[in-house]
Amino acid sequence: MSGFPGPRPRDRALTVPLLVVLAALTFLLVWLWVREPDDRLAGFIAGIVIVIGATVACLRVARLAEPGPIREFWRLWAGSAAALLISSISATIAAIRGDGGGGMPPYEAASNVLSLVLAMVAFRHVPITTRTRLDWARLLLDGAAVIVAGSVFFSYVVLQTLPRGTDLATRAGAGVVGIFCLLGLVIFGRAAVSPEGRVDPVSLGILALEPVVGLVTVWAFLAGGETSVVVMGYLGYPLVGLGMAAAAYRQGRVLGVEPRHIRWSFADPLQFLAVAATAVMVIMVSARDLDMRGRAVIVGAVLIAAIIVARQLLSLRENTQALRGIRRQQAELERLALTDNLTGLANRSGFNLALSERLEAGLPATALFIDIDDFKMVNDTLGPAAADQLLAQVARRLQEGGLISSGSEVGTGSAVPASAAGSVFAVSAAGSVSAAGSGSAVSSAGSGSAVSSAGSGSAVSGSAVVGSPSSAAAGELVARLGGDEFAIMLPSGEPAAAEAAAARFQAIIGRPVHSGEQQLMLHASVGIAIAGAGETADEVLRNADIALYAAKESGKASWVRFEPRMRHDMAAHARLAGELHDAILGGQLRLLYQPVYDLVTARMHGCEALVRWQHPERGFVSPGDFIPVAERSGLIVPLGAWVLREACTQLAAWQATLGPDAVEAVNVNVAVRQLRETGFVDEVAAVLSDTGLQPRNLILEVTESSVVDGPQVAETLSALHEMGVSLALDDFGTGQSSLSLLRAFPVDVLKLDKSFVDGIADGTDRGRLAVAAAVAQLVEYLQLKAVAEGIESLAQLERLRDMGYRYGQGYFMAKPLPPDECGARMAAALEPAFPH
Repeated sequence: MSGFPGPRPRDRALTVPLLVVLAALTFLLVWLWVREPDDRLAGFIAGIVIVIGATVACLRVARLAEPGPIREFWRLWAGSAAALLISSISATIAAIRGDGGGGMPPYEAASNVLSLVLAMVAFRHVPITTRTRLDWARLLLDGAAVIVAGSVFFSYVVLQTLPRGTDLATRAGAGVVGIFCLLGLVIFGRAAVSPEGRVDPVSLGILALEPVVGLVTVWAFLAGGETSVVVMGYLGYPLVGLGMAAAAYRQGRVLGVEPRHIRWSFADPLQFLAVAATAVMVIMVSARDLDMRGRAVIVGAVLIAAIIVARQLLSLRENTQALRGIRRQQAELERLALTDNLTGLANRSGFNLALSERLEAGLPATALFIDIDDFKMVNDTLGPAAADQLLAQVARRLQEGGLISSGSEVGTGSAVPASAAGSVFAVSAAGSVSAAGSGSAVSSAGSGSAVSSAGSGSAVSGSAVVGSPSSAAAGELVARLGGDEFAIMLPSGEPAAAEAAAARFQAIIGRPVHSGEQQLMLHASVGIAIAGAGETADEVLRNADIALYAAKESGKASWVRFEPRMRHDMAAHARLAGELHDAILGGQLRLLYQPVYDLVTARMHGCEALVRWQHPERGFVSPGDFIPVAERSGLIVPLGAWVLREACTQLAAWQATLGPDAVEAVNVNVAVRQLRETGFVDEVAAVLSDTGLQPRNLILEVTESSVVDGPQVAETLSALHEMGVSLALDDFGTGQSSLSLLRAFPVDVLKLDKSFVDGIADGTDRGRLAVAAAVAQLVEYLQLKAVAEGIESLAQLERLRDMGYRYGQGYFMAKPLPPDECGARMAAALEPAFPH
């Protein structure tokens, strides 16, 4: 059967039944050529072997298919083949008894009808037409027309043309089988051209030939004679079995492949042929029983009917062509509605539709929600056009399952080595772009990292899969949901398989991608959601989205599998965000101020404003709980605006009451979300103007990840620095600390992170000592200020002071204080706060 296109059979056992059928049919044809007149048994046995092979083939393809319509369809066809086997055995028994000279016993006719009924019932798993009442009515009328015409035809032929003495039950059985064959033609033919069917149309087309073989067999039987015995007994059942085996073999080759539907079926004009056959019989009857005038009336009526039928056929042709055009347009509109324009992948609607169909069929499914970490920075750095090209590359890689090896540019067909000319950039999980220099390779240390569903943070190395060819598993659907978000549907509900797939797709995204002469390393976070019983596609995708947020919070470049508790956590965060919104407007927030001291003079040099929330019902809410909620929900912008104005207002009040004893500047933390706001610089200027402060009285603290967020943030920071506002780099040493960062960023103050201060006093951690000493020397050379954070003992203070640190803050000197207490500390400026 090499003429059948498509992939190789998923199970080679499908080939065995077909080969057995072909071998038995070849033996049968040779035997018919050389047989003796009285030799009948060998031919019937060959027919039984063929039908057994057809039954096995149908059962085998049903077992290979996934649970759903295709499996149920072929199970019923296996039952139809089994009923046909009973008919074939009945014919063999009749031949052994010597009464098979030309007849169809009722029990043989009954098993044939049962076979046809099972075959027609199988098509309830294949949409024969759309689900409108009008279309169902058309189908029923077509079937009724064929049944009535067939009944008239077979009744006339059976009653008028058969030899006298033919058993009435035998004639009736043959007629019933013939009528059911005609009805099968209508159903099989309609199913073969159904645009909604999941069964392979070529297989349906082969099966649609079975009723034709049945009709020829019945006609041969009605004709009588030795030829009828040969056709019906020796070739009828074997040819039907051959069709079943061939259709099953074809279906097995294309399992998992989207079917391509055919446009025409010989069942389309069947109702017109029924009318024509009835008209011929009317003329035959009139020619025998009526006079000339009656015959003229009948012939005229038939001619008028023929003219009307011809006219209707022409209209049908025009309507069919118009309908094909409408269907093409509809298919194109559906494609556009379900496809992403940039990548050609399924969009959110297409993904939801495919996932819904799988869930409604009761099949296991898993959704992966993939987000490229910090892609906004790539978009701002390279521009939207280049970013779109990168997204298209990533989409092709996900679609192809990583068949392209590491270091090659997707779609070009040529390999680009990691040492190719041009800058190499790494987009880190911390949200920065670092240049590795021309021609140098950048490794992806975290591309394959994985975080367990419990959030323990256990890592799974991805180095084993990065760069190794791997193909996407069958049944996976890749979609682009929008922006830099992708989704993948997996045909599995196993946690281990889902986690392995997440790591695989992370590794695919982690390979170098190219934009012009630049090579970039991307990282992705993945949320995994395994579909539970009764869950909808929207719920599964929402669960994957929740898991994705958990992966982002765990440090990015990781995957997290959804657990039900995450939904409760998300709901709690949503409630907390609503309450935080009310707190900002309702005066539930307050500021505390942690003094910054001169480590040499032991006197207060400045203070950092820290927000606190006293909830009327919850009590004290930790900043570690509500600040992440504010950043996720966007409330960090109004919250930051309130902190900025409140801190500047308090500094102005201190200066008015304390005069020269008040600190010169107040430190205010600023989130990257605020720096992205186009009017942030104007907002700062308005606050300074309203409170009567000068730009030198304000120090804005930003994190290292904020500095490298993109061109817009860089422009905002430059504008603030030009205004005269001082900028402090907070938590220095924990992010993308580099000399190029300090050179590009208009920094005034470096704040050494607390992690480098802890344990510095005993001198056992030489690494922390080396970093702290290097930062002190760097600040001195760059003529910046250095502030050590988290000082908790006199030993730490003295070690830092010996290293050259002039300023510091921590619980050893003072905890965050209310405004009155902090003002009192300023008033007592002549009294040292600690030994010096």
